[in-house]
Amino acid sequence: MNILDLKKINIIVLSLLLFLSMQIPVFASENTAEVKIPVVQVVENEAKEQAEEFSYVLTTNQSEAPMPKGSKENQYCWSMKKKETVEISIPVTTRGIYHYQIYQTTEPKEAYACDQSRYDVSVEAFYNEADQFKTVTVVKKSKRVKKIDQITFFESLEQNQSIKSDSKI
Repeated sequence: MNILDLKKINIIVLSLLLFLSMQIPVFASENTAEVKIPVVQVVENEAKEQAEEFSYVLTTNQSEAPMPKGSKENQYCWSMKKKETVEISIPVTTRGIYHYQIYQTTEPKEAYACDQSRYDVSVEAFYNEADQFKTVTVVKKSKRVKKIDQITFFESLEQNQSIKSDSKI
């Protein structure tokens, strides 16, 4: 190989490197969205000092619905003490409409009035005009038409229990 051939090879290699370095990188659009659902527990009255642990569940009857990490058989369970806020995080990767229910599973106790509210959560995942993956979350208290901003469960010491404890003193 003579020097002229080596120069040609160098020019070709440098041209290729220059051409490759000028390419504009193209990234695939992110098709994952994180749905965050805040759940607040409020303990009222004297129950604040005596608060036990209250249990909750997020459930769905759609087998294809995305669920939070740690879910089993389309149910995600957690518990909270006193005044606490938990943010449920659901990774959504495919478009669709998903329906969930959130409610308390605490066994009834003599001392507490447990909030038996049920909340319906709907998540719609879609691609917008710019081909970006988006989600819309709507939360409603069961049997109500109006949507709400946050899920709140109110726990309190029952009035009868309060009277019993006062009479023992």
